[in-house]
Amino acid sequence: NKQYAARTVEQDAARAARSLAEQQAVSFATTANQLVNWMDGVDDNLAEDLTTLTSMDQVDTQEALYNTSAGEVGAQQAKLDELSATAAAMTEAGNTDFGATSLEDVQGKFAATTAALDERKAAIATAKDKQAADEQLRTAFVAAATDLSNFIAEQQAAVAADAAGSLEEQLEAANALAVARNSTGVEKVGATN
Repeated sequence: NKQYAARTVEQDAARAARSLAEQQAVSFATTANQLVNWMDGVDDNLAEDLTTLTSMDQVDTQEALYNTSAGEVGAQQAKLDELSATAAAMTEAGNTDFGATSLEDVQGKFAATTAALDERKAAIATAKDKQAADEQLRTAFVAAATDLSNFIAEQQAAVAADAAGSLEEQLEAANALAVARNSTGVEKVGATN
């Protein structure tokens, strides 16, 4: 009976060790997959090339995606710490089968993801500055183009008003009008450059 009891205790301990190893492996794989999925989502959120954006609204949309991802880093760091603790416990128990994803792979991708978030923050600030400058340029161009358009309309109206008489008289009136208004027209054209 002593041998039977000892064997039963030994079998129970082996079953408990296998059960713990399975639980640790499942916990590791689950946490690793959650982290990888989050990092893939961050990659998707940062995929847009900021240099191709054409409005402040587009930059704001990208900033919102960045803010969502950056706001989740703390919780994901806690998961990475949990994953590291699980891996250490598995290794201590002699279980080094971490499945398809190793701790080093997850740690490396996590470091790359947080570095990409840091870079994105600076890139968003640059994109905002560029869009602000572009908006000033667009506003100045519209103002100059509007002034030029108004000037051209005035000149066309003046030419049309003097369009009476023979062709020679019309040409003489147009030349006189061009000389009289030349400086104003040059200023308007120069404002668009």
